[in-house]
Amino acid sequence: MEIKVLMENLTYSQNLKSQHGLSILITGENKKIIFDTAQNQDYIYNAISMNENIKDIDYVIISHGHYDHTGGLENFLRINQKAKIIMSKYAIEEKFSNSTGEMREIGFPIKERYKNYKNEFILIDDYYEITDEIKIYSNIEKKFEFENNEKKLFIKKDNKYVKDEFDDELYLVIKRGEKQALITGCAHRGIVNILSGIIKKTGNSKFIAVIGGIHTKGNGEERALKTAEELLKYEVDKYYLNHCTGIEEYAIIKGIMKDKSEYFYTGKKIEI
Repeated sequence: MEIKVLMENLTYSQNLKSQHGLSILITGENKKIIFDTAQNQDYIYNAISMNENIKDIDYVIISHGHYDHTGGLENFLRINQKAKIIMSKYAIEEKFSNSTGEMREIGFPIKERYKNYKNEFILIDDYYEITDEIKIYSNIEKKFEFENNEKKLFIKKDNKYVKDEFDDELYLVIKRGEKQALITGCAHRGIVNILSGIIKKTGNSKFIAVIGGIHTKGNGEERALKTAEELLKYEVDKYYLNHCTGIEEYAIIKGIMKDKSEYFYTGKKIEI
């Protein structure tokens, strides 16, 4: 199975674009899946540059409702009318950030018109199985207090801003022999919480890879150090980190994890 980064914050190729966002292509098990659609259509440009046909995609999985993971969905829907779109029923909630000092909307751009497209939207609240080997999980319990320090992200309920608990987060798990791979968009609920929760849900503690953003960016050196130390306790062959991990924070994590971690930049691909 091939996993390829269509878009994230960094690229080393003059032929590819990069942006603050995430989109990953998974090919295997007779399925082609896009996990997240970045901010805009640039991930489609990159896919074409990498000789990928968007019309061949069978599923799009939306990890959560932020614009940098959903902004390119409408461009996809204009090209591909057959793919199923899987996301949490909570992904269309109004989402906001005050990271700049002012409250601004950062949610799902087409929440008012996504039903206008022919594609089937599958809105889930817990679990979905694409194949015996490819499954989607949600509802991860928050156990580790050090990961519960997000204070700038909100949803709007009853015309009030309340802390976002990320009920909309989905996590993709792919079984590979006796091990499994975990793909996450931003790990807002905490990557250590998520690993612990996925082990509990699947009954499998062995991972061939953990892939995606882990939201250590902007959360300080102590959080990055603690995260790295905790991640080393798990049976994970390799961590392929990117996006909201943050470059500076990744450098801290890499210093602790050494060869157990690798930056997963735009255009890079792996086989699992």
